[in-house]
Amino acid sequence: YYTSAQLRSVYASGINRVLQNNRPRREQPYNTMQLMQWNFFLENGLLRFDPATRKLSIHYDRYHDVVGRLLEKVLDVQYAGDKAVADRFIEQYANWDENLHGAVATNIREQQRYRFRLFKYAQLSE
Repeated sequence: YYTSAQLRSVYASGINRVLQNNRPRREQPYNTMQLMQWNFFLENGLLRFDPATRKLSIHYDRYHDVVGRLLEKVLDVQYAGDKAVADRFIEQYANWDENLHGAVATNIREQQRYRFRLFKYAQLSE
């Protein structure tokens, strides 16, 4: 279905979508979820951060295993139906390290050409 280059691109997109360019607030559930995924990927060796270069690398050979383990863990938390278990899971993975996450976020912001978009709608006579 995919060539190996296309598959690698799909995997990289899956990683890119969890990277944050700002520290998420707890009341931002999707951003917090993405931070948790990012931390799980780091903890389980799918991602590696090099403090010297301040860059992330992806270990594509670990992708299926690590993503599968994250899914299993999330399903276990949901199945347990225990708020304390869910809170511990969130506390474990919703941490922001300025030296790691902040460095990557700065790199992302520096690469962005546009940060905001202004939409005009013809139907609203804008």
